[in-house]
Amino acid sequence: MKYVIYIFLLGMFFNVNGQTNVNGSISIDGNELLYRLFIPSAYDESLATPLVISMHGFGGNGVGQQNYDGLSFVADTAGFLVVYPTAFNNTWNAGEDYYSDYTSFNDVAFISQLIDSISLLYNIDLTRVYACGMSNGGDMAYRLACELSDRIAAVGSVTGTMITDIYASCAPEYPMPVIHFHGTGDDISSISGGPGWVSLKQTIGLWRTINNCSDKMINIVPNTDPEDNTTARLFSFDCPEARLDYYIIKNGGHTWPGTPYDFFSVFAFGYTSGDIAGSAELWRFFSEFTRESPSTIGRQALTVEHDSDSVLLWPNPVTSELNISYHASSSSEGLLSVCNLSGQTLKEIPTHILHGLNSWQLPLEGLSHGIYVVKVQAASAQYVRTFIKQ
Repeated sequence: MKYVIYIFLLGMFFNVNGQTNVNGSISIDGNELLYRLFIPSAYDESLATPLVISMHGFGGNGVGQQNYDGLSFVADTAGFLVVYPTAFNNTWNAGEDYYSDYTSFNDVAFISQLIDSISLLYNIDLTRVYACGMSNGGDMAYRLACELSDRIAAVGSVTGTMITDIYASCAPEYPMPVIHFHGTGDDISSISGGPGWVSLKQTIGLWRTINNCSDKMINIVPNTDPEDNTTARLFSFDCPEARLDYYIIKNGGHTWPGTPYDFFSVFAFGYTSGDIAGSAELWRFFSEFTRESPSTIGRQALTVEHDSDSVLLWPNPVTSELNISYHASSSSEGLLSVCNLSGQTLKEIPTHILHGLNSWQLPLEGLSHGIYVVKVQAASAQYVRTFIKQ
């Protein structure tokens, strides 16, 4: 049996010692998809910042994944952002051969649009966007490696291998650095494969071919936690353009290395390695790689022709009515418009712009929760701002 349902309590927005969790959503084909974004205390909007996408397991959600994987603690030290999206129906479409009974949603498009949405609100280094996941989320990381290699710089999987149809069709545009963690005692996502998913040996073999890797090195991981009932080895391949690392955890279960464990977790999911700080190792691996000239597909309609601090929006996030102010250097006919992240115009209001300060109140009835763009078009310039509709 490959799937397991994770149940966690949803968290609320909070800010502690400069660290911030932001709950957001985007709309795709009429479906509101949620995410939790962690912003480290050292975030500086003037500096391009890496982004890690961490995906939950089957039946889980983004908040639960944050509570489990511990990446936010690493992010606050290393200074990167982490987004924890929640899949449609709480299941990632990581391949039809296994997940067709649970979802047919286009999650590759979801992740691509999620990158666009966050990069409109925050200063994201688009050459340093990474994806990882647990179980079903790890399966999805491999699908992104195959189908979104123009936007993802490296991927990591914990307990998830490749679904058979994705394995058979995988043809990434670029080589892809891959890091993988898997326990030999995982009876939920067996290291040997199963109906609809391939073995770890096949998964690693495919990426060894794609990345043109040669010999491998084997390193024994120090047994720093003798009470965890596991030991581990790290296998690293010599690849000219991308690394390939995988950890084999002897007796390890369906668990994220380095996370807390107790009697219940051992009973339900098997042993957790205390010898490997999984999230720290993920970031250590990711931080070595960039994706030069990443694609920005779908953002052409949102290109800022001119930008200026003279356009202000408040409140943001907003519930019902958005205030807009614009300080114009001359009078002209103008246009206010609201667009979604695909560039589709949802509202359009002709206006006369006066020299000096202009103010408008824009009602937002009819807009669902999500991220939108306001355009203020003057005589010879267009100014763009984003806002969140709650």
